[in-house]
Amino acid sequence: MKKIIFIIPFLLVGCVQLIPTVKKTGENTYFLKTNGSALASPDTLTNKLNKKADALCKGKGYEKLSDDFSLKKSMAYTTQAGPVPVGQITATLNIKCND
Repeated sequence: MKKIIFIIPFLLVGCVQLIPTVKKTGENTYFLKTNGSALASPDTLTNKLNKKADALCKGKGYEKLSDDFSLKKSMAYTTQAGPVPVGQITATLNIKCND
């Protein structure tokens, strides 16, 4: 029983995906957002957003209108296993593609 309680948080942490979502906000402007688990690094999320932005702008380049990399991490403690990281990291990027 103790092992099951220890394993469940690790299974749930793996459920958060790193696939960026895209919303077109105007002519040549896009809002990109991605989430990562507490184990994902901010650099990984930044790279995912930059690759997606480059693909959207078809290699013509883009201007960053705004970005936000919010680290939201919390620790859940168990008595047998010690601290277990839970939570997520959210990163957003608002861009305008060059003509």
